[in-house]
Amino acid sequence: MKYISIIIAACVGLSGCNYYTSSLPQDTALTLRQDLIQGQLSNGMRYILVENERPQNRVSMQLVVHAGSLDEADDQKGIAHLVEHMAFNGTEKYPANTLIEHQEALGMVFGRDVNAMTEYYTTSYFLHLPNNSEQMLNEGFDMLAEQASSLVFAQNELEKERPVVEEEWRSGLNMMARLGTANREILLQGSRFGEREPIGDMELVRHVDASRIEAFWQDWYHPNNMTLIVVGATNQTQVEQLLKRHFGSLPAKTLPQRPDLTIPLDNRVRLEVIADSEITTEVLSFNFRAHEKEPHTEAELKAQLLNEITMQALNKRLREQYQVESEHVSKMMMMARPIATGYRNNRLMVLLTGEDYAASIDEAFSELSRYAEHGFSDSDLTTVKQSITNRYTQMADSLRDTTNRRVLMSIFNRLRAQSPQLDTDEFAQTVKRLSDEISLPDVNLHLKQMVSELNPLVIAQIKPENQEKLPSATQINVAWKTAIANPPASIKPVTVNKELMESVPPAAKIISH
Repeated sequence: MKYISIIIAACVGLSGCNYYTSSLPQDTALTLRQDLIQGQLSNGMRYILVENERPQNRVSMQLVVHAGSLDEADDQKGIAHLVEHMAFNGTEKYPANTLIEHQEALGMVFGRDVNAMTEYYTTSYFLHLPNNSEQMLNEGFDMLAEQASSLVFAQNELEKERPVVEEEWRSGLNMMARLGTANREILLQGSRFGEREPIGDMELVRHVDASRIEAFWQDWYHPNNMTLIVVGATNQTQVEQLLKRHFGSLPAKTLPQRPDLTIPLDNRVRLEVIADSEITTEVLSFNFRAHEKEPHTEAELKAQLLNEITMQALNKRLREQYQVESEHVSKMMMMARPIATGYRNNRLMVLLTGEDYAASIDEAFSELSRYAEHGFSDSDLTTVKQSITNRYTQMADSLRDTTNRRVLMSIFNRLRAQSPQLDTDEFAQTVKRLSDEISLPDVNLHLKQMVSELNPLVIAQIKPENQEKLPSATQINVAWKTAIANPPASIKPVTVNKELMESVPPAAKIISH
């Protein structure tokens, strides 16, 4: 992409196993947004339109090509990203850098109003137009159509762009980025996700011929593989007219076969090491990977919420427990995160105070065993449910009557993850209702099943000189089985009996908006 960080797309539903199956509602579809106007041209070009007046007389557009780094062949790693860069370095109508010059002459600022991004699943180009006049909209559609169908892959322009891409890659070589990349490669090992970083292979980027880049563009840049998102002060008739004018003549073409995106989940205890000389705080992580559907129905959402509530309840108790560090552990944190299409990772992060790794692992396993055996309290569940409900309510509030840019990004976030375009207000209400249906026995059983059915992938982020101090995978496996068979005694949760305020202040009066 041009001068912005690559965002990792994540997660659409493949079928898989969830531990929680009892008391699920019927598969009622989640409520979709009603303000989206959607359509398709005869050549397969799709569009999504939201009429919006914030700000007035403005329009934002994003052309999404449904091809990214996951679609690259083994000798193409980084080519999807190079196509995106070359899209600003010459089209039939705008040779060399004159496209950017033309956009700036129209009042747009590159980086703010004009940019692009390459991800695992998509490559996309956006424009925030300075007004909604017929002339400006025609310009916007024309420029995106040029990038979609009329690129010129000049070798001399490629030579100019190689160092730009390499500098972007170099900017991501700080310690945190290195650790993040190394963790993803381990968690996604054996899949294309672990081998296809959108930034690409720099050795290929430095030497690939322009014709090889053009071949990727020729394979994937077709109207039946594109969606145009339009948000702002326009209407369906105008959008369809402009689409037909600028994209309607492009022929649909048969796309290459999509690659297999399966992630092998071996479910065995094993140890992986990330050694980095710049590490100051050493960390152990215990990863429990599983399938998880991107929710399209209430049953799928409830299964996801059960996992989220369980992991947050465990995180709450560990946060309370480690207000004061132990002999070997500074902090423990539990989190649930998507890692790829149809997969999640429940990760226990353990920040270490010393170099007795075996003792730290024993302590982490003991805590997992403790809560799997004894579970949580009603107060834990109440606190976590309230937190989750508040978060989704705030998300819905933030997208109500908001700007073109935020609406556009909200739609794109779901489109790139192949998720349904849900009504956020209805979704927040559904989250609350389904969360209220999840009981304490449900949560306790879910954690118990996780530790009994899944085995941890242990990742040690340590200093290089400490690698020999780590226990073996066999020793870790023995420690895991021993801990699960011998859970420690239960610990009571931290409770606060005194109200935050002794007297509730009167409600504020709204004097103006």
